[in-house]
Amino acid sequence: MRRRLFLGLAIVLSAAALWLFFPREPVTPEKARALAIGAFERSAQQLRFDAARFDGPSPTAATNVPYGFEWTFRDEKGEVSVIIWVDDDGWTTFAADGPLERLQATPQ
Repeated sequence: MRRRLFLGLAIVLSAAALWLFFPREPVTPEKARALAIGAFERSAQQLRFDAARFDGPSPTAATNVPYGFEWTFRDEKGEVSVIIWVDDDGWTTFAADGPLERLQATPQ
């Protein structure tokens, strides 16, 4: 039993060390844009808003991450912005500025 536990622990630690120290491919501006578009489209599906109503993506200032992209919807009621930040490892973060719920699709 202990032997299996130590073997399992050794495998997990080896995998973690490889992940930490293995050189990763850097995120280029083109790859960051593709990742942001994918995250925007997934967010539109999950939050049920119409992505086609937004203009973008356009590059935007990003704090603590190398890339930021913004989609904007404007009408007489105001403006709604969606920002996707992409970090060095390719992780994305979603933020909405404005009443996104008014753009959500109504259930059929």
